Amino acid sequence: MNIKSFIIAVLCFALTACNSSEADDFEDSPVLPTTPKQSGQTGAVVETQGEFQALLSEYQALNQRVENVAYRLLSANYDQCPQTQRSIGLQVHTVSEYPEDLQPYAGALLGVMDAPSVRLVAAGSPAERAGLRSGDQIIAIDDIEMVDGPSAKLFYEAVRAKSHNQPSLKMTIERAGEVTSANVVPETVCGYPVHVFFDEDVNAYTDGEEIWISSELVRRVEDDAGLAQIIAHELAHAAMGHVFLEPDKVLELEADRLSMFYAAMAGFDPELVLDVWQSNPYNHVIDQTVDTHPSPEERFAVLRAALLDISDLDEPRPSRQ
Repeated sequence: MNIKSFIIAVLCFALTACNSSEADDFEDSPVLPTTPKQSGQTGAVVETQGEFQALLSEYQALNQRVENVAYRLLSANYDQCPQTQRSIGLQVHTVSEYPEDLQPYAGALLGVMDAPSVRLVAAGSPAERAGLRSGDQIIAIDDIEMVDGPSAKLFYEAVRAKSHNQPSLKMTIERAGEVTSANVVPETVCGYPVHVFFDEDVNAYTDGEEIWISSELVRRVEDDAGLAQIIAHELAHAAMGHVFLEPDKVLELEADRLSMFYAAMAGFDPELVLDVWQSNPYNHVIDQTVDTHPSPEERFAVLRAALLDISDLDEPRPSRQ
């Protein structure tokens, strides 16, 4: 396994976006071997510290970008989603989530520990507005102290589920050795979390509960407006219950139509969304077939029509059909 595969393995074990620590966080990390060395059960090859850190930073940035775009979509379109949840735009992790042989790397390079710590904070979220940051250790929620060890994440999720249904909550965190607290106001968002899966193929899909987008697709779509349309397309499939129906062109075109409205409601310029899609029609490229997927020309026509509909509305809202 080469260094890139090793990074992918580290980040895939958590199945969700990883911590977006600043580059300076690496300064105090243990020096990794500068010659290839086998790493425990994974058989991973660790090459140079600089290369390792550079690749890790790339994946951190990729996950942060997806979380930022996704949170905008999920929060702006909550009233269009039959499945909702309360959120502050925060993801946490613990070292127990990682395989034992990878835990030293998780601790040194991701800042993860036995107790819950912040993996990432979505831009524009209640957590960001309250001043929470990646790397913060969560000490307590509403004076309920967190626990360490293998059950720490489950305990956090149980407390989170209860506290997020309240009008506000108090987060007590430790940062750089100092303990402080912040009041956070949860908000309602669409209940379809968005995750990155690490793959060299271009793909995005939903199982009706969560949305998944490949790392290669994120890389290729450089503009956030285009990324928003792709995530919004899968959000439409989930919200409209398309995953429980036989795939066909009608469903795909309906998801395309709704994706324009969802993106517009989240503040993405629909004209830019259309321009980006026209130049880079990546979504579902590998799945296009005569029977189940429309042609690029058919899809563009629907997107164009949706743009015209949006321009005629003061406050665009997609209708449920």
